[in-house]
Amino acid sequence: MNENEPVFKTVLYVDDKVVATSNSLTLWQSVLSSIKCNDSQPLNAINKSENKDNESKTILSPIEKFAKEIDIEVDLIKDALNPTMETPFIHLDMKTWENYKKQFANKRALPDVVIVGTILALWKKSANLGDVMQKDVITVLKQLNISSNNAARSYKNCEWLKYESNKIILMASKFSLAQNMLIEYCKSV
Repeated sequence: MNENEPVFKTVLYVDDKVVATSNSLTLWQSVLSSIKCNDSQPLNAINKSENKDNESKTILSPIEKFAKEIDIEVDLIKDALNPTMETPFIHLDMKTWENYKKQFANKRALPDVVIVGTILALWKKSANLGDVMQKDVITVLKQLNISSNNAARSYKNCEWLKYESNKIILMASKFSLAQNMLIEYCKSV
């Protein structure tokens, strides 16, 4: 590394105690973005003089937040997706993938790129990890030894995803369709 290059470091404190550190640029950008979004609002710091009720409030991890948004158990999310804050962002369980695909035995299966694109779009949106690019989808499919064909056509035929300039976009008006697909996938564990 060049000595003139900046080093981005995220440090998480509880009181004066360091509980986690990371040199992930993606995490640093996510934290900065989150801070900027909340600049106009006061920070929700714990004041020791406040009621004991405030002590019971906890900060949700990104996976817990995601599970709450999708309305599914954290353990199912972890087992099926193993989401992370760094590339490739998800690590799909092969058994879950196989079980999910078996559901389509007598009907038309969702294309692989649509399944992965939907999962990535929901996760990255929830965790503020930026846009989903086609290369992200391909990286995840390679983990499963799957290649993608006609990705643009697959996205075009999907009701809840839009494909523009190698970017996969989740359509807000069809969020519930994407959510239902993800729930079905995670329950295939």
